[in-house]
Amino acid sequence: MGDSSQRISKALYIWGQFEDSSLKELTALKDNINQKLNGPNFEPHLTLSGPILDSVLDIDSCLSKHLKSYSRIVLNIGGFGIKNEFFQALFLKVKKNNSLLKLKNTLDKLLELESENFFPHISLFYGNIEESKKQSSIESFLSPNEVVMSKISIVDVNEHINQWKVIKTHNLK
Repeated sequence: MGDSSQRISKALYIWGQFEDSSLKELTALKDNINQKLNGPNFEPHLTLSGPILDSVLDIDSCLSKHLKSYSRIVLNIGGFGIKNEFFQALFLKVKKNNSLLKLKNTLDKLLELESENFFPHISLFYGNIEESKKQSSIESFLSPNEVVMSKISIVDVNEHINQWKVIKTHNLK
């Protein structure tokens, strides 16, 4: 794939998405933080795989076949994290567990992508802003201890215009 520092900003990605109660909690947290920091709006998710430059149809038929045996995954959260990167500016750290790693490896194998450098996290804010502002935006909030990932979605991502469009979703049992 060439220079790995070159970010592909328009492609398909595979997101893990959450059951209703987890989604509600994550959305409220993200919205409260975004109110203070004024970042772009997006649905809480965990990026599992990508970028993918193939057609949606191929990916979808591939996923439907292989995801049948997967169950929802309880993800343990390791608190808030901050980085000096636009798309990882402020997030919840997700602890790796066997179910998550097995799913990640399966997806990457199916999509013929490298599995290295997997950094599971749930973004709460995208943007370039001083660390002190990010830090103060989370002071009054508690991180959830766990969330439940219950869906796998194919998402059309266009970072140039901050657009994320869920194309197809598969429910985990």
